[in-house]
Amino acid sequence: MQLAAGAQRPQRAVVDENVVKGMRAMKATEEQIAKALARRAPKEEADQDFEVHEDAWESWCFFLKVQTQWVYLSVPGGGNLTHVLPGRVVRVSMNYPGIASMASMWRIRQRKLSAYMDDLAVIEGAVLKEDNRLAATRRA
Repeated sequence: MQLAAGAQRPQRAVVDENVVKGMRAMKATEEQIAKALARRAPKEEADQDFEVHEDAWESWCFFLKVQTQWVYLSVPGGGNLTHVLPGRVVRVSMNYPGIASMASMWRIRQRKLSAYMDDLAVIEGAVLKEDNRLAATRRA
């Protein structure tokens, strides 16, 4: 048996007049502002459904609970970072201490948490791989 779940895709940054004002206050160029406005999320993005196997359902639900625990890196671009788009914020890993803290608050036993963490590492790897694929597509 397989269970269906809707993907919760990372949200693109909302670039509105307040963001533009902030960018100007931080001395962003008009070219940088135009690029940010061009990367805005479309009004309606199509939903993408996928299947989750029954034996992975608990781990998937755990991931959905802790998906706020991503660690991001702000990359200004240039220098030795030419493989990353300039001026980007990139997701680099999960905040495992934060996840362990959340699990403790939820009173998840250590053995169960260890199993979740193993599965979470696989999900994390898949998300980061997709992020890299999307970044490469944007550069092309």
